[in-house]
Amino acid sequence: HVSMLRRGSWQAMGASPGAAVRCLCEAQDGTIYAGTVSDGTYGWVAYWTGQTWVKLARVSGGSAAVYVVRRSYDGSKLYVGGSFTTVAKPDGSGSTAAANFAVVTLSTGAVAQAGGGVNGAARGADWDPTGTYLYVAGDMTQVGGATTVAYAARYAPGSNTWAALGSGLNGAGYAVACRKDGKAIFGGSFTAAGALSATVAGLTGSNAGSGGLAGYVKIYSVTAL
Repeated sequence: HVSMLRRGSWQAMGASPGAAVRCLCEAQDGTIYAGTVSDGTYGWVAYWTGQTWVKLARVSGGSAAVYVVRRSYDGSKLYVGGSFTTVAKPDGSGSTAAANFAVVTLSTGAVAQAGGGVNGAARGADWDPTGTYLYVAGDMTQVGGATTVAYAARYAPGSNTWAALGSGLNGAGYAVACRKDGKAIFGGSFTAAGALSATVAGLTGSNAGSGGLAGYVKIYSVTAL
């Protein structure tokens, strides 16, 4: 389920880390992490040694799927988002309840719910340029058990706190990409973000509307960034 394209040629990357790979992430040191959908029972989190995949954790419940993995800037933890209710070590030990958002401590392999969890699938995430905040998108309308959000939120691991992003989105968020200038870009199945509606006046070109929508930009469903 994972292959590498190198100088125009494909090469295999060992045996599958579990099932169909749903997400990949390269950490600052070049380590590749992967998350999978359910193999019928579990979704898996794994990393690539350069020769083989090593499983770090498994999730179960919900859709038992991992949709996003992001390692902290200090290299100590791996944050895992998806659709699940439980996270455990690969052998099943250390099992604990986790509502769609979990963390793996890489030095010990310990697993836990992160930030009090979220009440809907976590589908996309990315760090701000300083590594202080993790921006998260998904199906959630509540994070940390108390904070109301609209499909997008900001998590601060240092203080274990969440913040809503204004009035958020009016539909599910699927992808997040943070720029070096501090801007966070969200993609998903929404047609409004905060005060922005689905049409923006004054745009032209291949993505502009025609007829009654002349001068307005089309909005597409974005699933990855």
